[in-house]
Amino acid sequence: ELVSGYHVEYSAMTFALFALMQRLIAADIVTLAEPEPGPVISINFAVPATDPTRRVVEFVDVEPVDPPPVSPRLETRGAAPDAMPTHVDYVRPDLDPEEVLGAEAIAVPPPPLTIRENPVYPQSALNRGREGDCMVSYDILASGRTANIQIVRCDSDAFARATIAAVERWRHAADTTQAPGAVVRRGMVTELNFRLE
Repeated sequence: ELVSGYHVEYSAMTFALFALMQRLIAADIVTLAEPEPGPVISINFAVPATDPTRRVVEFVDVEPVDPPPVSPRLETRGAAPDAMPTHVDYVRPDLDPEEVLGAEAIAVPPPPLTIRENPVYPQSALNRGREGDCMVSYDILASGRTANIQIVRCDSDAFARATIAAVERWRHAADTTQAPGAVVRRGMVTELNFRLE
């Protein structure tokens, strides 16, 4: 009888726990409100145009000066034939691309972007309803990673930090013909626009 009393007591406790759990699990249906539109960030990859024309330098007439005095001549003996150099070091001439190619510059497209993450809109600017633009320059490595990220101009430090963090995560198509750390494109310039809509 004692054992059966325990069974009845345990059965009653188990039933009470199940009833309590069912009551705790039961919940009213909650209707979620429509989410408010978030910030929109656009990226402008247009590089500012540069003027390839040469600057004309005007020469100003100067008064003639006397030539320097003649250096004294030093008597030297001729070198023996076997003392003559047997090789000549070649020095590459410096060529002006405009002279070689003319006035037209050849535009080489950069490696295409394979991963482009938008920056996170700074919470401080979001709270104040601030918008802004940020122009950034960076180099592209043969591995496709970005390097030497520098802010050209930006409307706030918060936008600058968000821009740098985003560009660090960008990836371009890799160039497998070069070492991964080699720079394949320098001075890429792009603008990120932070807008609230």
